[in-house]
Amino acid sequence: MAKFQKVELLARQLCDFDLVSLKFNEVINSSLIGCGKENIRFFKIKSNFLPSQLVSLNNTARGKVFNNSTCTYRLVEDTKSGGAQQRKISQVLVSTDCGLLYIINYFSRQVDKIVQVHEESVQSLVMAPPNEEDKTVPFYLTASSNGNLRIWSPDFTKLVSEVSINQEVASCDINVDQKEIAVLSKDGSLSLLELESSSFRVLIRSH
Repeated sequence: MAKFQKVELLARQLCDFDLVSLKFNEVINSSLIGCGKENIRFFKIKSNFLPSQLVSLNNTARGKVFNNSTCTYRLVEDTKSGGAQQRKISQVLVSTDCGLLYIINYFSRQVDKIVQVHEESVQSLVMAPPNEEDKTVPFYLTASSNGNLRIWSPDFTKLVSEVSINQEVASCDINVDQKEIAVLSKDGSLSLLELESSSFRVLIRSH
């Protein structure tokens, strides 16, 4: 791990477990979420190392590959900064290659709930940019390998919208104004989905 511009090595850690994804969570900049075959781990940069804590999955992880992660947070009043609202991480969301979403309590490292969000592998799991007014997250986006894009309520209890693009999805992301979704397909093409009109157009095609 290196620091941008200075190229300063911040931490190094050897591991003997499988990882397919390692990313900073959106709230704590010294904390990372790692996942792979049959394991989910929370990492923290500490004294030039990346010690990790294993999430308790019991027998539910057998045979599964955990492949994407993001988080949920709550807003609390920060008395030290004059009452300004500050984000506090609540849960970690991790998707699998079999369409399941694990909702994990960040502090207890225990699974709160498992939700079936797709029938195929979840290729992308994205938190929408927060609303400007109240700083809350309006929705989450999931995309499956068979081209289904689904928009979920923040607690994943309601499927808000679904669009099928008939392409194998590699990754996707949401514009800061929450109106467009960029979709990268496995064939290398880049497309744009406009949420209000549900129109889909290809920006770049692969050769």
